Amino acid sequence: MKILLVCSGGMSTSIVLKAVEKKAAELKEDVYVEAASTTQFEERVKDFDVVLIAPQVRHRKQFFEEIASKHGIPTGLIEPQAYGPFGGEKILRQAKKLLEEV
Repeated sequence: MKILLVCSGGMSTSIVLKAVEKKAAELKEDVYVEAASTTQFEERVKDFDVVLIAPQVRHRKQFFEEIASKHGIPTGLIEPQAYGPFGGEKILRQAKKLLEEV
């Protein structure tokens, strides 16, 4: 599963990215995670299975959904309480659920 985390600049998302990678490794799941800024989103989205949107850019959710849907890629908002160094498992579950719903 390839997850794209979209955020405003990428600084805080790098912490979240590491948490997701760590939890995926613990669970022995084949997961690739990358963070992209809002300006990189359009060129990167087509290479991923699912998009998760950081809380600080949730106001652009419709924009991200419109672009991702053109590629058949589901999107979701990361819950604020999962957006941190201990939210890896919750974010993985959310990504899996989004993929199952497609």
